[in-house]
Amino acid sequence: MSLRHLIGPRAGALAVAAVAATATTAALLPPLTASAATPAVTAVTEDGYDTAPAEAAAAWLTAQLAEGDGVLQTSYGPNTSATVDAGRSFYYAGDDEAVAAVTDAVEPLAASYTGDNGFGTLVSAGGTAKLLTLVQYAGGDATSYGDVDLVERLEGQVTVDGPAEGRIFDTFDPENEFAADYANGFGQAFAVEALNSAGSDLAPLATAFLLEQQCADGGFRLYFSDPAAADQSCDAAGGEGSTDVTALAILALLDQSADEVNQEAILGAVDFLAATQGDDGAWGDGGEIGANANSTGLAGLALGVLGELDENPAGIGFEPEAAAAWLRQHQVNEIASCRSQLNGDQGALAYDDAALAAGRTDGITEDTTYQWQLATAQAFPALQWTLAAEGRPGMRADSGRQRSGGTMSVLVAGLAPGETGCLVGGQQPVFVTADLDGQTTATVRVPVGTALRNLYLGTTGRSSVKISYWSLAAKRFGLTSTATVRQNGQVAVKVSGLAPGEPFTLSYHGRVRGTGKADANGRASFAFRGGSTLGRWEFAIVGQYADRFVKSTFTVVR
Repeated sequence: MSLRHLIGPRAGALAVAAVAATATTAALLPPLTASAATPAVTAVTEDGYDTAPAEAAAAWLTAQLAEGDGVLQTSYGPNTSATVDAGRSFYYAGDDEAVAAVTDAVEPLAASYTGDNGFGTLVSAGGTAKLLTLVQYAGGDATSYGDVDLVERLEGQVTVDGPAEGRIFDTFDPENEFAADYANGFGQAFAVEALNSAGSDLAPLATAFLLEQQCADGGFRLYFSDPAAADQSCDAAGGEGSTDVTALAILALLDQSADEVNQEAILGAVDFLAATQGDDGAWGDGGEIGANANSTGLAGLALGVLGELDENPAGIGFEPEAAAAWLRQHQVNEIASCRSQLNGDQGALAYDDAALAAGRTDGITEDTTYQWQLATAQAFPALQWTLAAEGRPGMRADSGRQRSGGTMSVLVAGLAPGETGCLVGGQQPVFVTADLDGQTTATVRVPVGTALRNLYLGTTGRSSVKISYWSLAAKRFGLTSTATVRQNGQVAVKVSGLAPGEPFTLSYHGRVRGTGKADANGRASFAFRGGSTLGRWEFAIVGQYADRFVKSTFTVVR
């Protein structure tokens, strides 16, 4: 049974969240320099979602598949598992043609992927279950797929008696040192979905065992107990939930959600994901696996699908949108002015911060292709909940005058959550990535030399934004002043060579005697009282920075 019959219009939670984010930005940044209105290049749905990120990821993945005649390739050969992940993701993205194409391409590999893989595994329960879900999505004949009856093969890998009843297991060669029973929570979730969809008599057993893997925290664990253990539950083993398995368990149980026990399990899983999502919208998977695209994509997809159900029964809020924003932050979207080694891989999803940084420096290499392919294959459908920008991009610097060769802080706003932009006009172009509110602060290195300079913000599909600023190098100002004054007389001063609007201070005899700002031509004229003490006195005028100054003297006479 397809999940699509469950999906209906969303409730109002998204609209409220989006309005709140926009209001915050507007209140913080009224003076921003903003771009002129530009028609959107990409499509925006009625719910305010930007379709471009998901489309770009799907296009990159499709190109990767095409390079391998429909199967993702790495330096180690065909990556059948990630290809099946890609097909499943195309299903959740609503691309039936792509699902069919992947299913056709993988069919010749069905026997080796689910059976003897040459490394000691004779039947892979998890691989069989995952592939079976894909064939079911495509509407294919799973009983005769690549000369394999996937339903029968999977049913043969389900424990039918004993304490581990319902548990899937791998068949392996005990003489092979690399072989073992690798069955885990991923495969169990796939098996529940596949067996239920096939109408198998073993579906209830597999489902009951999956429910035993739900931990006290609401999450579903990855690894099973020993098959001989009397109590197979997560709680008996003191286990903890896994983000990835929990997300897959939600999707697996959806078609059985009319059952109250399954409903409670889904709601507990939702609570677990909501509690473990980071403030930045991302998920890791346990204490040792930090925020990453695979976990964030799977969790975002599961919650996003739940949130699309009529009347939003699980009470899903902003979590899918936050997850999509984090994914967009890690998606290749290289603006032309911020070139990197990833410019030829637009749309791909990086696994994490380190992978994106390394990719921009080194590109996607033979050693990292697998990680990029798997991250994109598993995560891209969660980009369907990427919010579009509601305003225009804008920015402002912390000052209109900056130290030559120093750094300036630039506040950028009006971007879509997670959107990438490019700042040009400093010593080097700078990538900027918006947070959940569509804004960020960037550090730009100021070019050397005194000049009026422009800083540009570039984004995809909209006009660039420009602000102007002065970079100020060390300088000795021009000066004319009264050379001799009587006691308490006025010393007239004319200064030139300042930057327009540059502030300055005048001091002598250890005290500040006056302040001012240069006019539009960088000049200033003023006078100060020379005092009553006879003699020659030195005074100094200092501009924005201590190395921009001029010194002179005046003499007080009777």
